[in-house]
Amino acid sequence: MWFTQRAALEQFQAPCTRIAMRVKAMKGGASGGTIASMMNVMEETAGNPALRAVLANPYALAPPGMRTGVA
Repeated sequence: MWFTQRAALEQFQAPCTRIAMRVKAMKGGASGGTIASMMNVMEETAGNPALRAVLANPYALAPPGMRTGVA
């Protein structure tokens, strides 16, 4: 996605508003750390609706002013 957005910015001076993709193949799997992290997220958000709302926001990690797109 990053590469596609950079190319769109260079060619059209604007980011894509929508990107569709298909993954043909993947290797590997979820590690123990990944599974433990997901279990911790589930536990921490179980009784915290505000935290769930942050996690549902696709722009939660984007700086203010950079939160644009489809969502």
